Amino acid sequence: MLLSGWRKPRFWLLLITVTALFTNAGCTNLPKNVQRTESHAFTTTENTLIGTHIKETLKSHSQNETGFYPLSNGLDAMATRLALIDAAQKSIDVQYYLYKNDLAGQLFTKRLLHAADKGVRVRMLLDDLGASDKDRMLSVLNQHPNIEVRLFNPVTTRGLLRSLNLVTDFSRINRRMHNKSFIVDNQIAIIGGRNIGDEYFDASVVEFADLDMVQIGAAVPDISVDFDEYWNSDYSYPAETIIKGHDVSDKKRTRLMRKLEKAMQTPEGQQYFMRLQNAPLIENLRKGDLQWFWGQASVYADMPDKIELVDIDSSIHLTPRLEPYFQKAQEEVIMVSAYFVPGKEGMAFIRSMVERGVRVTIVTNSLASTDVALVHTGYSQYRSELLDLGVVLIEMKPSLSEKKKFIQGSSSRASLHAKTYIIDGSIVFVGSLNLDPRSVRLNTENGVIYHSPELVRYMKEEMLGADRNLYWLLQKNGNTIEWINGQGEVDATTDPETSWLLRTGIRLMSIFPIESQL
Repeated sequence: MLLSGWRKPRFWLLLITVTALFTNAGCTNLPKNVQRTESHAFTTTENTLIGTHIKETLKSHSQNETGFYPLSNGLDAMATRLALIDAAQKSIDVQYYLYKNDLAGQLFTKRLLHAADKGVRVRMLLDDLGASDKDRMLSVLNQHPNIEVRLFNPVTTRGLLRSLNLVTDFSRINRRMHNKSFIVDNQIAIIGGRNIGDEYFDASVVEFADLDMVQIGAAVPDISVDFDEYWNSDYSYPAETIIKGHDVSDKKRTRLMRKLEKAMQTPEGQQYFMRLQNAPLIENLRKGDLQWFWGQASVYADMPDKIELVDIDSSIHLTPRLEPYFQKAQEEVIMVSAYFVPGKEGMAFIRSMVERGVRVTIVTNSLASTDVALVHTGYSQYRSELLDLGVVLIEMKPSLSEKKKFIQGSSSRASLHAKTYIIDGSIVFVGSLNLDPRSVRLNTENGVIYHSPELVRYMKEEMLGADRNLYWLLQKNGNTIEWINGQGEVDATTDPETSWLLRTGIRLMSIFPIESQL
């Protein structure tokens, strides 16, 4: 296929960008005078099952400390979510950009329904572009007395005419909620790069090398505050105001549960469930003896209003609040970004760090491993200049080796999806923010800064200490870029493991003025 990743919402936004260059886009009206019942995170949850365990763990730490643990393994990431859903007694808050109706998505949905049946309040806030083909399922979920679904910046036209709405209302629909958070009983939260879908949780032939952080303590209420900000915003619409015409009777809910149960009874479902039960982290989580990292944590998120702004506003945008951390870097900055398109401003920022003597390492996808090849049109034009500056440039390979550390799983093809940044020997950012124009200016993002030398050492070993056969190191020989393998040999002088047709297509697409959308 010439352009990989065509099923992803990001791909369609890029394709529509090109289309919109040749059309006169109008707009479609959103529902007016929408009644939203304001709600907030519960604050008296310390005596829940989860709260009781966490209260015991927090006894030996100060009130302003956060305990955190990285979830780099897809099985661990899903098993942890399911265990927390099962243990929930008060509330579950779910915020995702992409929510798939595949094996992982169905298992996740099934557990949410069970929790709601037990009386747990479930709030589901989904970006509509990644959820609008699941109207029937979301309508049924929304009808449950303990589940409420809201859609962020929705596409008003559903069904077959939806694609037309994407073009005619492009300027609005182009701005998406890319945030990802999962909060249980306002006691424990997961922040990071994963959406809900097979490829994020080692249930697919394609495995996304991703990273989440589970946390307890001081940061959790702040994550809930950000969730509430989005949940109660004017950009989040109750599902019933957007999705209409679907049967939401109790009979339909029963049918949905049967469908979800049936999915788990397939050979694939049973095999995946067995693997989840044996996930490395889950037993430690059940016993309550997870070896947390401890330190200060600062929660950051774009304000929902970002989707209406053109210029960057430090009171609303996330990136201006992160810049001081990089500006204070003295020794080393490691940037792990699935989609990396620095642009002129980003290049100037990187150059300023290099000129201060900071060692800059960038880890991103190769053309062969990326799930959105169009993004490569923006990234590839900066490679030569980055190498000239002395930046260490690392591209992920599309296949996994037997030795899996940072990227663990059983899949046959890999793609980097993590967004994490390490500064000097004490600071780590984990969240949804890629280093590209779309994340900086168009989409809303969130993440957490962790202050922990121990976490930095762990993360550096997990990422850059992993099997060298997982990635290529790029270097320049004259004007030629070389891709160096784990044995120090030159594998290629053009994008390795890609076809001439794909490389030609990328060069052709680079003529379109779409960098600002990447």
